[in-house]
Amino acid sequence: DGLNVLPHLIFVVEPFGSFPLPVLYCQQSVIRFRPPQEDSSDTFYQWSDIAFDTSRLPRKKDRHFITKCKPADPDALMGHLTGTSSNLSSSMFDSSTFLYGVRMSPGVPDTKSCTVVVAPPLLIENLLPCTLEYSLICKRSGQTTVEGEIERGMERPVHFLGGSDQSTLSFKLAGFVSRAVVEVGTSLSTETLELLDDQKRVLVLRLEFSSSDNVRKVLVYCKYWFINKTGLRLLYKQMYLGYIAAGQSKWEREVCKLADNPADWYDDSRTEKSQEKPFLFDYVPKIDIRESRVSVKIADSTWSKGIVLGGEGSSGIIEISDSFQPGKPTRYFELVAYIERGRTKYWRTKVVVFAPRYVVVNQTESNITFAQAPHDGKGQAYELQPQAQLPFHWPNLNGISRVQVKQSQNDWLWSGYFPIDNIGSFTFKMRNKDATKVYLAKVDIRIKKKTTFICISPENEEYPVYRIDNCTENILLLLKQKGYETVDYVPPQAKRPYAWDEYTQTQQTLRVQFDKGSGIVREFQLDELREYPAVEVFDRKERMTVLLSCEVFAEGPTKVLSVKQLYNLGLEDDATRKFEEEEKRLDLIVNIDNIGISLVNEVPEELLFLTLAKISCEYGKTNLESKLDFRIGYLQLDNQLYEPNIYPVAIIPIHTPQHSVFFHITFVKNMASKSIDFFKYFSVLIQEMDIMMDEVVILKVLNFVNVIMQFYEEREEEVENVEEQRVVQASTSESKMMYFQLLHLNPIKVNVTFTHVSGISSELYETKLASVLKRTGGLVNIDGAPLELNGFLWQHPFSSRDDLLSRISLHYVDGLIREVHKLLGAADVLGSPISLLGSVRTGMHDFFHEPHKGLVQSPTDYGIGIVRGTQSLVRSSVYGIFNTTHKITGSIGNGMANMSVDPDYVREREALNRERPRHVGEGIAHGMRDFSVGLFRGVTGVVTDPVKGLQREGAVGLGKGMVGGVVGFFTKPAVGAIDFVSKTAEGIKNTTSYMDESCYRRRRPPRHFGQDKVLRSYNHRKSEGQELLYTLEDGKYLEEWYIYHFAVGIKHIVVSNVRIFCIQGKRQEWAVPISEVKGVQFIPKDVIVLLLAHYSTSSVFETPTNKRIIPLTNTPAAPQAEKIFICLLERLKNLKHPSLAPRPEN
Repeated sequence: DGLNVLPHLIFVVEPFGSFPLPVLYCQQSVIRFRPPQEDSSDTFYQWSDIAFDTSRLPRKKDRHFITKCKPADPDALMGHLTGTSSNLSSSMFDSSTFLYGVRMSPGVPDTKSCTVVVAPPLLIENLLPCTLEYSLICKRSGQTTVEGEIERGMERPVHFLGGSDQSTLSFKLAGFVSRAVVEVGTSLSTETLELLDDQKRVLVLRLEFSSSDNVRKVLVYCKYWFINKTGLRLLYKQMYLGYIAAGQSKWEREVCKLADNPADWYDDSRTEKSQEKPFLFDYVPKIDIRESRVSVKIADSTWSKGIVLGGEGSSGIIEISDSFQPGKPTRYFELVAYIERGRTKYWRTKVVVFAPRYVVVNQTESNITFAQAPHDGKGQAYELQPQAQLPFHWPNLNGISRVQVKQSQNDWLWSGYFPIDNIGSFTFKMRNKDATKVYLAKVDIRIKKKTTFICISPENEEYPVYRIDNCTENILLLLKQKGYETVDYVPPQAKRPYAWDEYTQTQQTLRVQFDKGSGIVREFQLDELREYPAVEVFDRKERMTVLLSCEVFAEGPTKVLSVKQLYNLGLEDDATRKFEEEEKRLDLIVNIDNIGISLVNEVPEELLFLTLAKISCEYGKTNLESKLDFRIGYLQLDNQLYEPNIYPVAIIPIHTPQHSVFFHITFVKNMASKSIDFFKYFSVLIQEMDIMMDEVVILKVLNFVNVIMQFYEEREEEVENVEEQRVVQASTSESKMMYFQLLHLNPIKVNVTFTHVSGISSELYETKLASVLKRTGGLVNIDGAPLELNGFLWQHPFSSRDDLLSRISLHYVDGLIREVHKLLGAADVLGSPISLLGSVRTGMHDFFHEPHKGLVQSPTDYGIGIVRGTQSLVRSSVYGIFNTTHKITGSIGNGMANMSVDPDYVREREALNRERPRHVGEGIAHGMRDFSVGLFRGVTGVVTDPVKGLQREGAVGLGKGMVGGVVGFFTKPAVGAIDFVSKTAEGIKNTTSYMDESCYRRRRPPRHFGQDKVLRSYNHRKSEGQELLYTLEDGKYLEEWYIYHFAVGIKHIVVSNVRIFCIQGKRQEWAVPISEVKGVQFIPKDVIVLLLAHYSTSSVFETPTNKRIIPLTNTPAAPQAEKIFICLLERLKNLKHPSLAPRPEN
């Protein structure tokens, strides 16, 4: 207490904690700091040498400082530190002064609050996947003052410094020692540090330095982490260096040959556990000009070809030949390597994952054996138990790249050959030796994390790929795949699933012999749905000739070859099948008029507001099928930001009389199928829409999404996740298959408009996409680019959900790539030629179509059609021509404004450009205004620019200002003239659509937030008043807080935390600071009078007065005049005396 009236207050603030200073100590007190004492009887440190006076906030340059706490008793401190801390060396007492970095920042504007942040002067963060040892070394004595360990992902504060310019840092890792030291006070933002292993090989670590408010932060990370998920021992080396990468000495000494049985390769007792952890790697600087590459080997194999460690998302295949062994075929290993960006705070590191290219998964109920084809009984074959999986590598480098599979029992034969690098699914057949047993298996080949998984499972019994239906009475069917001699039999009145003996990618043919010894053979293409000519066959049992019909048709996902007698059918078919009665189980009808969804970030501020209207859902379910019909009649997404507010509506559909529904999804699902999801029909429709966004709202939404993603990522163990599996794994559970008789996704059309906004805070450019927007700058301005994505129509698809989604996403990605040229054609810098052509095309279409449509109805309608067509042609042509003129002149004006070398003028001009003319009158008015501004700034800039430069940068700024003033004298008036043409053209363009602007208004005002920033239920009245305040004078008062408002006829009285406004439209008639109001009077004739402290006037034509009169007579507010007066009086009282204000209402 500076007046020695209050007792001394000692408080302890926990790490990352806070302590509110009592009010009585906020006037005449001083604050000092020191490390907390474990025992109050021992005082090891004195209070800090710099005190903070609470009675005043220091000047801006004095708000950041380093304060020192010197030892109170050096001998006692030495004994205390030696006995309690193992990470401080005995020589540290040369610089044993405890240091704090202190930062003071003012709190809420117009208050005297202040936040004091105390931090260590040096902070070291370990962004490596292992423990990091550090040492702080005094430059003068060369002795270590502080040393310790930092666990992975953790930070370590350092308070003992002899001055950052007098200390160096050294680091160690397990098995490595530091080759050099780095200075703590280096002026560089990045630095490299070389560590040496026991063979003197170099590992390069990277350091990143940053300083903020007298706190120096050092980040230690490695550029690459190698994650080995192959299950094999890998060695790495940088090509053209001649030796392996640092840190692998132990593995190099213990190189051994791999066992013959691959199952033994992945035995935990034989695998080096330390290879499960991330391996640190970075390229060692070299003189060789060849591109740096990484080579890999497995155990004692040869080295692979070099691979380039590219950017995030890149991948490649690594081919490795085993070492030569006399009398044995050479094994051939295939690995995949892909690069991911480290998550959360590890984003500086690229994670390179090595995994097997192929993994075989057994999803059957019995052991299977697989081998490289052709297997002659002598080569390597690998047995796999049920629900197990094993990486597959080729046993013979010179063999073919196909495999064979069989049941592991000795009496089973090998299947046909099939490839394992074609994504998709197919069915193959396995037989026993005497052909009495046949097993159909399905192979599903899919890619997960760049590894190809070959999943072998039983064929679906309910819906096989092929089925042979023998509906005859006495005719035996003998089946052979063309080119193969193995025969399958289908007895009369039987159904049998079928698969090819040998899978090929080309169309295959089935040869069918009708009865033994008949010699009648026909060929069928099972993948072609059609009828075949009838076949005459002699029925030996009935001693007669019968006529057989043959047809291939689809029954759900199954392709069926049906052979029937044309009379006296013995196997029941669809016509004679017992009819199953349909039973109603559920009917649900839901209608919702409106749904509103608000997106609010952590500031808080409302970013977007989504409106869904006219929602209907009809769902019916029986024992045979279920039906869904879901519709959204209208959708609108509003941009709720007040600044820059270029497009208040972000997404809005383009409704036509023919299409009154924005979103429509309908399907019919067969409920009788249990093993698959069987859809008879599935359709999705999305109507045409406009998407209009500026850069600010996109960046804020991206940052919001980034915060959510970081929240979920930080709940996971970042480093542990890359170690939890030694070998990459696939789920052994079979995903449910989906079948559609017809899948119909309708075409989508989106008109994209995007506007770049300059002068955005760098804090918004934190996400990856945000950095792309920053680099492209103003060249990405797009005006109504019509992106059209073709529909997706697919009959009889039968696949897993993941495969189906992959195909659909690939379809739309390809469609977007084909539409990129339209984005370029809609760029402002080119005058948006796409928009011009589209407008003229629309006008020409209406010019001929409208009269033709009227002629069909009546002569009167024909005349009306001529008028409508002509109007559309003129309106569209005017819109297109003047829109192009506006875009081209605007781009020229932007370029010339940047040449003026006056950032203040550029910002002022951009603010003016955000106010867009609604019609030709406003276009001319805005153009005249912009020309006047350019002329005025150009003439006065000759004097003002040198003065501003002198104030900012001294003599150098004076020279820059003189050059800028001369350049601006010529460029600014020219820019003003160009803006006049651009604004006039924009006004003419907007006149053609002036009557349609009501379609592009927000559904409701942005959500209101008070000074306490608490999220409450939406209040329309407060939100309306906030909108009046924040849209006033082009957002001039965005920093103030809305308090209260009421209407006075066509005018509004708005009270903020700083001023009282009288507003008409978006223009203020007068504004009075709260501090100037000395009283409020209520006159019986419904008049409120504000009494001011000084005389003032709102315009040059008024007489100065110390009153502001608010007449409520003859207005809708007159009956509540007294109530309004009381509310206004209470709010003003609370603003002028905040300590007496009640708690805010909910």
